[in-house]
Amino acid sequence: MAYSESDTRSKLIDPKIKGSDWLESNIVREYYFTDGRKLIGGKRGKRYFVDYLLTYKNTNLAIIEAKAESKDPLDGLQQSINYAQRLRIDGVVT
Repeated sequence: MAYSESDTRSKLIDPKIKGSDWLESNIVREYYFTDGRKLIGGKRGKRYFVDYLLTYKNTNLAIIEAKAESKDPLDGLQQSINYAQRLRIDGVVT
């Protein structure tokens, strides 16, 4: 059975993060953000969601985007690139 996105996070990504030197205080799971635009009526621009945001000293350093096993990895890569640009994270590592 193929992993769902939730399975990918819990079975593949979380163990790798826990095995790394990242402190829990520097890992933001399920980070929601907007592009900052204000629209008519006081509303904000489109809302986005990042599976993991890695930070250090209040600086966004990296994002990790989980995908279901049945999804094309390139979809996740392009999504990560777009989110990194919106969050002003330089460089992309795959």
